Amino acid sequence: MGIWDDKNIILQLYTKRDFSDPRLVEIIGQDREYTIKEFREMVNRIPNRWNNYAERIIRFFDTYQDGILRPDRYDWAEPIRKIYHEEEIPSYVEHLSFPAAGFYIKKFKGLTYTGSIENEQVSASWVEDKARGIPEHRCIPRLYPIDKARVRLLFDTRRVAVRRQPLSFWLELFEQIKEIIEAYKGYIKNDETGEVLYQFGALQKGDIW
Repeated sequence: MGIWDDKNIILQLYTKRDFSDPRLVEIIGQDREYTIKEFREMVNRIPNRWNNYAERIIRFFDTYQDGILRPDRYDWAEPIRKIYHEEEIPSYVEHLSFPAAGFYIKKFKGLTYTGSIENEQVSASWVEDKARGIPEHRCIPRLYPIDKARVRLLFDTRRVAVRRQPLSFWLELFEQIKEIIEAYKGYIKNDETGEVLYQFGALQKGDIW
């Protein structure tokens, strides 16, 4: 399945709703320095890291229309290699509830797709201070800080199950995701033809991928 060969139906939605556990946001937002070890210790002291939006969207892909979108693989970034297990959903939610986390999914049969759920609350980086031997923790705002999370799906149009779906199917799927994450903008695009099949909200330059 080729992701970058312009043979996809793309659904992309943006939300202002935060997918992060607020306790983690508070830690990352502190204006101070940590070693990576200290940071991990603080995070690990927070039990049951969770966010309801993160849970709802992950469970949606598992259950929508009797599981027609249930992933075969998942990972935290490309390449997507880990075997997806329904019983592991709590661990997937815990991961996605971390600011700047991503949950990448792939389905090989039927409605073949590659997807990503991006928690864009904040981007954290570590900058080494060689003189002191301590990394500095910094929070870097995203290009569009009003967008807290994003869902992107690329359905492979070379597959019969994808090609035969009418526009009404994609619109219904879009509306379902929109409701779950409370999206405020998004679009559906046929990447092969370049046609935007549907758009919602005030899309900005660079939003349409």
